[in-house]
Amino acid sequence: MAFLIVIAFLATVYLSTLLYKKKHQRYYDLLKQFPSPPTYPFIGNMKPSHFVINNIVKELSESHDRVIYWMGPKPILVLKKFDDISIFLNQNSERNLTKISKHWAGEAILNNKHVEWKKSRKLINPAFSSQMIEKYFDVFNKRSFALVDKLKLYADTGKEVDIHKYLLNSNIEGLIENLTGAPIRTSEKEVDDFGVALKDVLHGVARGITSPWLYSDTIYSVYLKLTGNMKLIKELNYLPAKIVRENLKDANEKYRSETADSSKCLIDLMVKAQQKDSTFTETRLEHEFLQLMSAGTDASALNASFTLLMLAIHQDVQQKVYEEITQLVGEHDAFTSDHLSNHLKYLEQCIRETLRMYDPVAVTIRESQKEHVLKGIIQISTDRNYSIKKHSSISR
Repeated sequence: MAFLIVIAFLATVYLSTLLYKKKHQRYYDLLKQFPSPPTYPFIGNMKPSHFVINNIVKELSESHDRVIYWMGPKPILVLKKFDDISIFLNQNSERNLTKISKHWAGEAILNNKHVEWKKSRKLINPAFSSQMIEKYFDVFNKRSFALVDKLKLYADTGKEVDIHKYLLNSNIEGLIENLTGAPIRTSEKEVDDFGVALKDVLHGVARGITSPWLYSDTIYSVYLKLTGNMKLIKELNYLPAKIVRENLKDANEKYRSETADSSKCLIDLMVKAQQKDSTFTETRLEHEFLQLMSAGTDASALNASFTLLMLAIHQDVQQKVYEEITQLVGEHDAFTSDHLSNHLKYLEQCIRETLRMYDPVAVTIRESQKEHVLKGIIQISTDRNYSIKKHSSISR
């Protein structure tokens, strides 16, 4: 009986696929224009996440500027040329596959549709103005000196150190202090727990994006519960929610007592947004803070980790960077914005080269909102144009 059920299920899926392809025949004809690795029924040709980037780089390096990958039944066009990429980055397209990240981070700037995204962006922009960034240097210097003191314990010991953990925790603490405009009130364990949860969550998001069978909201919700990831989501949300609740109360009191609109730390901006727009609920503000804590800490910690690794490997370069910094700043002095303004050029080149080699955000995905035509390129064989249908997924 079970065997017959399986046969009936597979037959239904097969027939549904045939009917869908027939209905969207022009769509599939357009996709045939692009080169693609060998595909397999139902599963496509995209391997687990830790192989994906290597496969894409290999395909693009073989004279292909446009390659189609299949995540199960979902086609993704990968682009390399800037002219192609700019078409999709410049249009007001929704970010594709955001349903996966909404399970983890809720309704916040990276997951919102265009209208809500603009509102969220308007909320946080003043917190990152040049005037506010100048004020962040005090916290940056304090956290940097504390980080160096911790790493000194490993100097000349020959012991391995997880540099990413220290950099991530330092970033988290500094971000909290700057965005709340108050001394940090969280324990070291809370910061540690958030960092561990963030790492596990990013793995979960990658698994959801590269597993077509998890694209259904219902199936993905069940998957999260069965794998214990719902507990992980609660752990990730605990610290941002606690910070927002504690600081919103203080900021509300300050907002009522002040007449001048002088403070622009994020918590103060959140209070003012609540006064003017009821859609900025406490839950939404918690999600906004969560995404800033996640996106604003992990990517920079990864880049700093890889930069330090490259400097450790290339010690001649490390010496030049050291001499440039000490000549400008000294060994124990604090950084200012003047130091970062066109003075540390060699260090900047090292950071940029590390970003080129180890991009913390190696793939950006957009969904085409209308049909496009890409210009052909001579090296493929002859000049030809390529059509891309509306709602196609585009990745750079």
